[in-house]
Amino acid sequence: FDLTPDDDQKMIVETVNEFAEEILRPAAHDADDAAAYPADLIAKAAERGRANLRKINVATGTVEDFTTGDQDVLGYSAGAEAAAFAVVVSTPTSIGDLYSVDGASGQMRPLYRPNQELWAELDLPPPEELNYTSFDGRKIQAWFQKPPDYVAGQRYPLILNIHGGPHAAYGHVFMHEFHYMA
Repeated sequence: FDLTPDDDQKMIVETVNEFAEEILRPAAHDADDAAAYPADLIAKAAERGRANLRKINVATGTVEDFTTGDQDVLGYSAGAEAAAFAVVVSTPTSIGDLYSVDGASGQMRPLYRPNQELWAELDLPPPEELNYTSFDGRKIQAWFQKPPDYVAGQRYPLILNIHGGPHAAYGHVFMHEFHYMA
């Protein structure tokens, strides 16, 4: 088996090399020189059960909240010049809502809530966030889900569902298991 290139293959390699040297590399160099980095980058960040967008200043490294709230931004896309963003959001009592986010202020405006009619028919109370200190001083986050039609002072059975974290931890996102068990 011989892997030595024949004359036609050698000619193709030479042509590609010449094209790269004469056309592609100079064009790439010019494009690099003309490129401008954005002043800010937008990235999704998760913290304490919430996943929102953050704005990172490229020059200073300063990080500030871009979206806020007890929610999980499941996905996002920027419009031209980052003047507006489309985000898909989940909360403990809704999932898959589409919002427009103003690129300057971070203000969210609902565009499409596909399950709004269904949610209006259901009694889905949001879980309550609990925080306590463990025996070793670590801060532990937990969630308490009351059943629909909860009545204060009435006794209810308790289901303890221990779930590992912080990777794939629970948070302010729709968790069907919470509502099913409650």
